[in-house]
Amino acid sequence: MGRHAITAGFLPLTDSALLVAAKVKGFAEAEELDLTLVRETSWANIRDRIAVGHFEVAHMLAPMPIASNLGLTPLPLPLIAPMALGLGGNAVTVSDTLWQAMAEEGAQANLDPAINGAALRRVIARRSQPEKLQLAVVHPFSGHSYELRYWLAACGVDPLSEIDIVVVPPSMMADAMKTGRIDGYCAGEPWNSFGVDKATGHLATIKAAIWKSSPEKVLGVQAEWAEANPQTLDALLRALHKASVWCAEKSNHPELAEILSQPEWIN
Repeated sequence: MGRHAITAGFLPLTDSALLVAAKVKGFAEAEELDLTLVRETSWANIRDRIAVGHFEVAHMLAPMPIASNLGLTPLPLPLIAPMALGLGGNAVTVSDTLWQAMAEEGAQANLDPAINGAALRRVIARRSQPEKLQLAVVHPFSGHSYELRYWLAACGVDPLSEIDIVVVPPSMMADAMKTGRIDGYCAGEPWNSFGVDKATGHLATIKAAIWKSSPEKVLGVQAEWAEANPQTLDALLRALHKASVWCAEKSNHPELAEILSQPEWIN
């Protein structure tokens, strides 16, 4: 086949691990691929840069290719998603102030979505401030947005009228919460752990308790590029599969954590 170059966009999240491992551990090299990974700051940047041709493939939220194919994005582009990169893994983190109010209404540290959602409903019902609570998601077309809305609605909170849901890049969420710009957020790792550790947040619930093994991140691929380069795409999928096997082996987790912690990846 000969060597082929692929540029892939990614966000600094734990579920970028397959792309990073494929690059760092040589699985892409073994398939004669020159894989370049470009770290981005937001899903909007990923969406726009693949649309203008900066990336052939990208780490994407599962609903993003669907939205693009339906013409719901600023620069619609036919995309395919030949491989899942992660299932579930999100959590809802709330500020210390909101958690204290929820705890007074019966919230518990067991991450139970029904108990803690009911406590949040009672907090909202008793609020005297005219401003609504603000909860952030990473992108309008994201599992985060859908699962947060589903959880709120299931607990008796109308996500359209009783909460303001705003979009914040995942790496900025903890800072936005710490400064009081938002009251909580739904994000993937490591940003929930970071919010708890650095912004004194509290985990309210986890996606696995709301929708177990739900689709989360996928490999988004330009459909035109995929059709023109089937062998190259096959080689990339082989490399990512080998990376997934390596990442799944528990004995490799310390090394994987060390790799992901490097500045060029998750930092």
